[in-house]
Amino acid sequence: MRKVLTSIMMVAMTAGAAYAADGSDAVQTGKQGDGFHVNVAVDGRMDFDYTNPEVGRDEVNFKGKYLNVMVNAQINDQLSVHWRQRLNKFDNWDSNVFAATDFLTLDWQIDDNWVLSGGKQVVALGGFEYNQAPINVFLPSMTWNNIYPYEFGVSGQYTFKGGKHSLLGQICNSPYTPLNKIGGSMFAYNLLWTGHMGMFHTLWSVSAIEYDRGKYGNYICLGNRLDFGPAYFQVDLQNRYTGHQAYLFGDYSVIAKADWQINDRFEIFAKGGYEKMRRTPGLKPTTDEPLYGGGLLFYPLKKHHDNLRLHLVADVSHDLQTAMRTTTVSAGVTAYVDIFSK
Repeated sequence: MRKVLTSIMMVAMTAGAAYAADGSDAVQTGKQGDGFHVNVAVDGRMDFDYTNPEVGRDEVNFKGKYLNVMVNAQINDQLSVHWRQRLNKFDNWDSNVFAATDFLTLDWQIDDNWVLSGGKQVVALGGFEYNQAPINVFLPSMTWNNIYPYEFGVSGQYTFKGGKHSLLGQICNSPYTPLNKIGGSMFAYNLLWTGHMGMFHTLWSVSAIEYDRGKYGNYICLGNRLDFGPAYFQVDLQNRYTGHQAYLFGDYSVIAKADWQINDRFEIFAKGGYEKMRRTPGLKPTTDEPLYGGGLLFYPLKKHHDNLRLHLVADVSHDLQTAMRTTTVSAGVTAYVDIFSK
């Protein structure tokens, strides 16, 4: 099985990826500029959370959620490096500094169409929630909360003429490697299509992910977004199959989000979804969980307003198996600072 998957992915994998600078972990392609350039930046987020479960005690606390340093360096017109390090994960550094590294990649832009990439990368699954940078995700789904999205691997990307469509193939370590009790390496084989068709955008993928030695789960992830000027509406569908449930909709997530950038200062959004888990590795074994909520984002700075953001969000989730409902309210601040640019 592994030899067949490797052969398929090596045919597809003749290009690579760089990471976007628009607040997402999604990949981007395009011809690099000339000469050396480097940018170093830091961002961080602190939240004040109130959680009210129907059973048990309320939880109230301040929490430092993220503190990241980011380096994007263009070595020449073909080679570039992209690195993001979590500074709030010092407990992982004693054994392996890369445990706190989101991504560290070397990209080779062969020409206007072809890119090759290697290093620690985003595991190439589709969906807009999944590909959003964690610091910008509010009211996350259970699937988003429980899958580790960064692994070492190699990838390749081909961008079609006009730049509106690209195909990315990737072989990387399986995000389920820590769950393997036998030990040894497990792999994931991913194929991702990124499309831009006027107001309609896609992040679609198919994957074979090894969750135990020689055992593969199939993921179909369909991210769809419609842009309406300052507003957008997106729907992510993820279907998971590991041989223990029906192939279609035996184990799945549907997450929808509507967002409106009212002006440079204010943004509002609503988010909801439904998740059905049936023996998917890393998730609750038997859970049906709807969720819904929304929030307000405020950018107080007149210039460079993206550098400072305040948020107030609330959501409600239901575990239909236990009939337990949990309400969460969160307020906080996110800051982005450019440290050095040359």
